[in-house]
Amino acid sequence: MSFRYRLARFEILFLAPAYFFAVNLVRSTISHGSGNHTLFDIGYALAPIFLWVASKFRLPRPLRSAGTFLLALVVIAGDVLGIIARRFGWGPNALLDFLHAPQDLPWRAIWPALFAVILAALLASVPLVMRSTRPFRLWPLMLLLCGLAGLDIVVGENRLNGTSSGINILAMSSLSSLKEDVIRRADTARLTPFPGLTLTRELPRATDAPRQLLSVGVESLGYMRLPGERKALLDPLLARLAGQYRLAVNGVHHFHGATLAGEMRELCGVRLTGEINGPGIFARLRRDCLPARLAGLGFETDALHGNGGGIYNRAAVYPAMGFGRTWFFDGLKHGDPRVVACPGTAFGAACDERVFARALALFDGRARFVHVMTVDTHLPIPDSVDPGCPAGISATPTVCRYAARMRGSLASLGAAIRGAAVPPDRVVIYGDHAPPFFADTERARFMPGVVPYLVLERLPAR
Repeated sequence: MSFRYRLARFEILFLAPAYFFAVNLVRSTISHGSGNHTLFDIGYALAPIFLWVASKFRLPRPLRSAGTFLLALVVIAGDVLGIIARRFGWGPNALLDFLHAPQDLPWRAIWPALFAVILAALLASVPLVMRSTRPFRLWPLMLLLCGLAGLDIVVGENRLNGTSSGINILAMSSLSSLKEDVIRRADTARLTPFPGLTLTRELPRATDAPRQLLSVGVESLGYMRLPGERKALLDPLLARLAGQYRLAVNGVHHFHGATLAGEMRELCGVRLTGEINGPGIFARLRRDCLPARLAGLGFETDALHGNGGGIYNRAAVYPAMGFGRTWFFDGLKHGDPRVVACPGTAFGAACDERVFARALALFDGRARFVHVMTVDTHLPIPDSVDPGCPAGISATPTVCRYAARMRGSLASLGAAIRGAAVPPDRVVIYGDHAPPFFADTERARFMPGVVPYLVLERLPAR
């Protein structure tokens, strides 16, 4: 029996399981340390199953090749989006929402990722397509899947055995978010009280608010574990305001969800589940949110965000929260020729520096509440941005870039407050969520579940 004959027999029996095992090995290697606990994703069995079925029905080779590539593309794209969902609190279950505002998406980060996904799909489909003219057996793959499923039931984390091993032997994580999307969209949206301190709760009566109040939600401002590193992040802000403001509160608030959830936590004291659309939800916001209550007392209320108003439907959500005026990229650019798409950031949004300048210029002595949601520190921060690690922080290049960008954003906030013609009486600064780094080791540098919460009180004039 010749070697070539034995090799051909091996391919017939083990092409499909060898492909499934090899692709999952590459997947596990790439996602190692990202918090992904699925060893084998069953989605990567779809391409060889399709190819086997297409061969049985004698489909033309171009159709077999195209179908294999498209299945690989869908599965890999779902896998990548699933990882993003776990990091940023959204993913496939938010895609339809985001596609309503394509101009506001972070295309600087999307295009490289899209190219990488297409290239990975090509590389994953080529081995199968090259062997598509030769018959192969499907039963060894099905036997492998049954064995892995049985192993998962015995030792994996699942509802059947009630274990919490933290490992999924076999799962369909690449496509599971699509199922969650259907469930989420079928669910009725609910607003429930947030179980923890919020800006709204710390001002139980709107009459307690100072006449000039500034709220700043800082994108991805996390609470670093080491006190020295926490101090290093905040020093640029506090140094610029020394002698003008005192740090009245330096604490933490619990967080849940992504960026808009952080704003609703602080400004409305609520936790959202389901879709943030519909008259019932908006009516509840008008009743519960601090901006609406302040507006009822005669305050002017303004909200500013350097990106467009399409993502998270902010153009409708902010007015429902009680903001009388909203400022997004186009409005900011119209009033300030220096507003451009900020270089070195994921989004084509206005730089935080320009948004802060516009926000502080709104204070004119009348009772006013101004809210800013920043953008500059949104991950990922491009590798081309390499200012080095700030003093007091010793970390990976990724965390160093984040720390340098955060210090820069907070420094520009301090400069804008310091130079304001009418400085706000109180400045409240908080993170929306912890920075969603890819690597577990980088996320571990921040306390889980909490974000900084700072209150600066203006000192009496001397």
